Amino acid sequence: MRVSVFVRAAMCVFAPLWALGCASVPEPGVEVRGVSLHMPALAATLGAGREHRPECKPRLERYPVAGRHNNGYDPHWSNFQCSPEGDSESNSDFSKGRDSHLGNDIFAFEGTPVVAVTEGYIRKSAWDPIGGKVVIIEDACGWWYYYGHLSTVNPALVEGNQVAPGTFLGTVGNSGAARNVAPHLHFSLFPSGNYRRGIDPYKLLTGEEDEACEASLVLTR
Repeated sequence: MRVSVFVRAAMCVFAPLWALGCASVPEPGVEVRGVSLHMPALAATLGAGREHRPECKPRLERYPVAGRHNNGYDPHWSNFQCSPEGDSESNSDFSKGRDSHLGNDIFAFEGTPVVAVTEGYIRKSAWDPIGGKVVIIEDACGWWYYYGHLSTVNPALVEGNQVAPGTFLGTVGNSGAARNVAPHLHFSLFPSGNYRRGIDPYKLLTGEEDEACEASLVLTR
């Protein structure tokens, strides 16, 4: 009797804490503040059984968002202006682990053009439960460039076709699991076939940021 009373008392004390702890853990597949909690299904499906080690380093010849943007990848997404010096003072939001976010978020107004950062071919242009409207480009080295949460996708894109740096891919949005987040582009860079081996694109992005703050050439073909 004493044991059962003690157990009931303990449950009354700790149950609220347990409930709070459980409630603080987002459900798998939900994106909170741009943090994707698991691999986009599209990347996993395309990469199944074809992991490939790139033969050279990835490169960016254009910034993926054509035009002015906010302070890069920090939480101050309400300021859609570049700094006077050109580069935005920002930090990478790339992270690994349980709350992994294997890419960088670039916040910009919905409808802002998104362009190809390098030469390659359209690996996939489709819908993903996490990434929403997604375009994936593969370069000659075997790197995949992932553009997620798009609002619209260029209807002229055809899977397998070559694209040049600056080719118009679509527009910034918050499709997929980012529907409750401010419009932004989720940009990931990883070896073909292995999203989990993605690298932080931050340094490559900052190298092209000056041009984005001034002007970007968008190819409409």
